[in-house]
Amino acid sequence: MTVAFHSQGIKLAGSLDLPEGADSQSVFPAVVICAGWGGTKDRSLPEFSSRLTRHGFAVLRFDYRGYGLSEGTPNRLHPLEQTADIRAAVAFLRTQPSIDGSRIAVLSVLTGAAAALQAASEDGGIRAVVGFFPFGDGERWLRSLRRTWEWRAFLSRVEADRSARSVSGVSELVDPDEILIRDAHATEREAKSREGSQARRDWRLGLDSADAIMAFKPEDHLHRIAPRPVMFIAVESDSMVALEDVERLYEKLTSPKRLLVLSGIRHHDIYQPERLTRVIDGVAAFLDESLTQPEV
Repeated sequence: MTVAFHSQGIKLAGSLDLPEGADSQSVFPAVVICAGWGGTKDRSLPEFSSRLTRHGFAVLRFDYRGYGLSEGTPNRLHPLEQTADIRAAVAFLRTQPSIDGSRIAVLSVLTGAAAALQAASEDGGIRAVVGFFPFGDGERWLRSLRRTWEWRAFLSRVEADRSARSVSGVSELVDPDEILIRDAHATEREAKSREGSQARRDWRLGLDSADAIMAFKPEDHLHRIAPRPVMFIAVESDSMVALEDVERLYEKLTSPKRLLVLSGIRHHDIYQPERLTRVIDGVAAFLDESLTQPEV
């Protein structure tokens, strides 16, 4: 079902998916699923949604401001803006008669996972969080993708852009891969995902987004989530978000918490259908347990 809601005055496009057999009297626990780096509600998120609805959850997937069918300024990835969009999605779900407003969780990926942690630290009504490959400190994450001299050059470029836009009000647009450095496997998969999609091929980010990501440190606010449950999913040999960074973030959480580490695969291999089904089965079990606990 196509839906729309507003975040800070910006109209966002969404899809609300209900379990099979839902009728006008049905009321379901719900999951807001949020895209990661440059993603949209119709790219990979339907794969999550179809699996979660089979487990009895309603699912809201949406486009962040400036992405997909949503309104807003394009060429931006500002985590605090995406945090606000996630909170708006949760608030919208609470208005829906088919949703149990006291049983809403958020599931998100990469940059979206970091924003979801921040959203949960601000909104006590988010009952649980599931994060795929989350980071806790944006500057540390971007630095981990670069060698020392590459990091210094990148910082100089971002600082120069900060100075330039203080005068012009305009940030330099770059290929997003100049901000998020990918390994060969991730680059190949991204190229395949862009085939036949002009919108994806033309995607750019301003260097102000790099500035915003580096200033974003959701790990500083994790203490506000407790005692609500959090689950992280990570890949042992991940070259995009190192396992040790996920583990460091996980250690900062208080219980209840759960960490699922997948070995023998690369970052994007988690999206292979059979593997994703197994992972979502585990996520659904975690959410079922989490959303049936007494409200804190």
